[in-house]
Amino acid sequence: MVSIRLATKDDFDFFYHLKSEDFNIFWTGGNDRPNIDNLKRFFYSAVENASEKGTRKIYIIENEKKERVGHLYIIPNESDYDLPCAILSEYSGRGYAKEAIKLGLEEGKRLGFKRMIGSIREDNIASLNVYTSCGIKVLDEYKDVYIPKLGKNVKMNTVVYDYK
Repeated sequence: MVSIRLATKDDFDFFYHLKSEDFNIFWTGGNDRPNIDNLKRFFYSAVENASEKGTRKIYIIENEKKERVGHLYIIPNESDYDLPCAILSEYSGRGYAKEAIKLGLEEGKRLGFKRMIGSIREDNIASLNVYTSCGIKVLDEYKDVYIPKLGKNVKMNTVVYDYK
């Protein structure tokens, strides 16, 4: 069982560690570890503005032992939002992402959104499987995105969850 909570400034070292893992750098299309100062500014701004409507929210995912195992974003876009999720590689495969995404969908509804719409790389089978297991649909729409580290375009599948 997992829980999600809004991130605090005390979570930055964990957040930086997660964002610096080779596994997470690869799937986000980055080349290197993030610049710590830039990431800190981004993170602190999101934490400080989390109570404002229409702003990005960073949630920390904790397991049953209250260990921080990942993060979840709610990124608003008018009446819908994106719901990216990342889990530390050492905790991957334990079902934490699936549970956290379900909680993120509940949180999105509580915040008044009408639908979740996002993008997942076509070759990220694990993420596609996790999101679809939560009732999220993969549309027959995609966009090509250039990934410098790969030196090529990759297809980003559009995923959507409509609240009933």
